[in-house]
Amino acid sequence: MSTIGRLYDGLITGLAVVAGLLIWAMVIAMITDVAARNLGLPGTGHTYALIEYSLLLITIFGSPWLIRKKGHIYVEIVFQALPESAQRKLATLIYFLCAFACLLVAVYSFGETLSAFQRGVMETRSFDIPRWIPMSVFPLGFLLMSIEFLRCLFGLNSLYFSTHDKPSKSEP
Repeated sequence: MSTIGRLYDGLITGLAVVAGLLIWAMVIAMITDVAARNLGLPGTGHTYALIEYSLLLITIFGSPWLIRKKGHIYVEIVFQALPESAQRKLATLIYFLCAFACLLVAVYSFGETLSAFQRGVMETRSFDIPRWIPMSVFPLGFLLMSIEFLRCLFGLNSLYFSTHDKPSKSEP
């Protein structure tokens, strides 16, 4: 595997680890906030906003890894009813459409993030931050998801077939 491939794999895994750590951080933050209120101590007031941002990060950071590990939800009932040659064609179509849709969202969200940055739009919660900061994860996340679907499209991974089920060179 090339250095770029290893770095990319490390990025996908690293983002998934960050997503997992954020889940634990959210649990600890909620328990701490509830315990403080029940003990009559003042809460931070920022817990809920931070949890909302964490939910966004968990979703975006974990999605490329879930695609790679086949951990997302997909319906196979129609797929399994088709003959194998049709399954392969349908899988190719699905990979293309998913990669294209994710790439469109990445490009659009990049434009929206850039626009929010240029206009200086602020996100107002219990604390104010520039809106482009939470928005900036969308272009990255959807670009990585698009890459994962392209890996499937070009045969480096498969959502429907195990690696030993890949067609041989002699199959059409």
